[in-house]
Amino acid sequence: MPGEPEASILIMVKDRPTTVVSTGDLATRLDEVQFSKRHGPCMHAATTGDWPGGSVAVAVPVPRLHRVTGW
Repeated sequence: MPGEPEASILIMVKDRPTTVVSTGDLATRLDEVQFSKRHGPCMHAATTGDWPGGSVAVAVPVPRLHRVTGW
């Protein structure tokens, strides 16, 4: 991959996507484009649990994170 690879992590909160962390501005801007269009690989993974590119992403719904004690 040319240049410096970037990545981000998004979560869905009440059906609204939010970038919680990214490695840089490019990753954040790409997330924002997907959010505005409600379309793209990260939006697809976050809303369906399916990653079209393989096993790179995992969507884990955790409705009551404050009650999770196993981590």
